[in-house]
Amino acid sequence: MRQQLKRLLRSSLSFLFLLFVFFFLLWVYFYFTQGDGRAERKYVFKRNYTFCPWKLGEEVFADLFTTTRPTIHTTNAYAILDLGVKQDSMYYLLIDSTGEREKIAIPFVLNESPYNFSSYSLEWVTQNHYTHFNICTKQRTDSLFTDSLIAIHALPDSSILYFAQIDKKNKTELAFMRNAKGRTDTIHSLPNDDYSSHIEHFLAYYGYFLQYGNFITYTARHLPYVWVFDSKGKFLTTIITQDHVPAPGVVRSGNSFVLERGSSFNSNIASFVLEKQLIVFSKRLSTEEEDLVADVYNLVDGKYVGSYRIDDDNFSNSDLWSLLVFKQQLLLEFETGLYPLEFK
Repeated sequence: MRQQLKRLLRSSLSFLFLLFVFFFLLWVYFYFTQGDGRAERKYVFKRNYTFCPWKLGEEVFADLFTTTRPTIHTTNAYAILDLGVKQDSMYYLLIDSTGEREKIAIPFVLNESPYNFSSYSLEWVTQNHYTHFNICTKQRTDSLFTDSLIAIHALPDSSILYFAQIDKKNKTELAFMRNAKGRTDTIHSLPNDDYSSHIEHFLAYYGYFLQYGNFITYTARHLPYVWVFDSKGKFLTTIITQDHVPAPGVVRSGNSFVLERGSSFNSNIASFVLEKQLIVFSKRLSTEEEDLVADVYNLVDGKYVGSYRIDDDNFSNSDLWSLLVFKQQLLLEFETGLYPLEFK
C-alpha cells in the first residue's frame, strides 16, 4: 500500500511539473509575441532629453469635468460638448470665445460628431453623407459626400481638408483632398498599400487633424506618420517618427474588421508645429516612463532632434487622449480635464 502511494505521489509530481513547464512556456510565448514583451519594447526608441521650459497651466472648463468626462471638440473660436441623446434628439453645449454658453437641441440623431460648428450651424460628414443643420431656422440639409471619408477638418475660409479613400473606375487610392466652393482638388496622394476596403483603410490610418498657428497636422494613431499642411491646406511634408511601428494588421471578425492583436501597435497620439519644428506626443514609451514626453522633429528634413519632459507630476503620455485648440491656445485633453500647454 505504501509503495503504491509513493508511485502515485511520484506520478502526480511529474504531472504537476510538466503542467508547470507547459504554462511557463505558454506565458513566455505570449509575453514575447502578444503581450507587453519584446514585440512591444522594440518599437520604443532611445530618446535624447533636453531642458524643457514648458508646463501645464490651470485646468479650463473645470466645472464640466466634475462628475463625467464629456466628449469635447473645438475650433479656434468655439468649443462644443456632447451632452448625449434623449428622445431622438442630440444635445450639445456650445461655448464661444467670450465664454458664453448655449445649450443646443438637434431634432435628429447621427452617429458622428460635428466637424464644424458655430452659433448658427453645425455640420457632419459620415462615410458618404453630408448633413448641415441651421440652428436659427431649424432646417436640415443633406447631400451625398462622394468620397469614403476617414477624417475631415474645416478650414478658416469655409473650405474643407479631408482624408479619404477615393474610388475610381477599377481602383481605389488614399488621398488628402481639399474642397472649396464645390471644387475638389487632390492635395496629396499616398502610395498603394495592402488594404482593399474602406473599413480596413479607416482602421489602419485612423487619426486626427489639428490646426495650430499656421500649420495643420494629421497624426495617424497606428502608423508612424505625420502629414503636415499649411493653414490653407497645401501639403508640405510627411514625417516618419522614430518608433517605426509596422502597418497594422486588419482581420475580419464576424461581419466587420478589427485591428489584429499582436501585429497592431499604437504609434502617436497627436502633434503640432511650433517654430519650424514638429512636436509629437508618442505612445511608444517604456512602461517605466511616468513623465509627459514630447518628441521634437525638424520640419525641414524630418530628422529627430530630441525630446522634452514637460514639468508635471500628475500626467504621462498614457493619460493623454488628444490635443485641442481653442482661442489660439493649445489644450491637452486627459480623462479628468483640459489643461493648456504653456511654452514659457
